[in-house]
Order: sequence, then C-alpha cells, then structure tokens
Amino acid sequence: MKEELSKEKEKNQEKEEEILKASKENEDLQKTILKLTVENEANELVIQKLLHRITNSSTNQQKTTEINKKNIEESTPTASVTSKNAPIVIDCLICSSQIKSGQEVIRCPPCKRRFHSNCAFKWRKDHTQCPACNGDLPGI
Repeated sequence: MKEELSKEKEKNQEKEEEILKASKENEDLQKTILKLTVENEANELVIQKLLHRITNSSTNQQKTTEINKKNIEESTPTASVTSKNAPIVIDCLICSSQIKSGQEVIRCPPCKRRFHSNCAFKWRKDHTQCPACNGDLPGI
C-alpha cells in the first residue's frame, strides 16, 4: 500500500511539473502575443502615416502635373499642320498614325521631327529623349 501511495505521489508530482511547465509556456506565449500586438499597432500607425503621405503626394503630383502641362503648353514650340507647312504625309513616331492637317503638333528642337502634342506629352512623362533622334526634349 505504501508502495502504491508512493507511486501515486510520483505521478502527481510529474503531473504538477507538467502543469507548471505548461503554465510557463502559456505565460511566455502571452508575453509574445502582447509584444506582437504592440508591434502590430505601431506598424499600423506607420502604414497610416505612409498612406497619408502618398495621398498628399498624389494630390500634389496632380497639381504639379497640371501646372507643368500648362507651362509646357505655353513654352513649347507648337504649330498646326497645314498643307502649306508640312509634307503631304507625316507620321507621328510615337503613335504611328498620320498627322493630319489642322492637328496640334510639337517639334523636337534638335531634329525638328513633329509629333501629336498629346503623344509628346504622354511620351515625356516616361522618357527624356526624342524617340527619333534621342536628343533631349527639354521644353516638352
């Protein structure tokens, strides 16, 4: 009987040690969860600030683009194509379609190549060089 009682005490002690170990693991997990929650909240604040910056930057970019387009339109040498000042057939190198009489065009200063003004503005957003001569397109 003493032997059985001793075995039961050993089992109980082992169970208590398992429970204590599990409690310690649980406590460690709760600390980790708390730490991650704090990090998550901090990251959310950073994301909100970045989104706010992007939104403001996007709004400012639109305003700047509108101002730049207006300045470009005012300072860029443009002309309307008429049968007097253009060869019979002129193709816009950017869109590959024909420049027709009466359409607004922009000329590349170095090579004097003509492009639809809308095509030139779109091209200039992504490129700094003329698609025909690779010269700088400073005023476009």
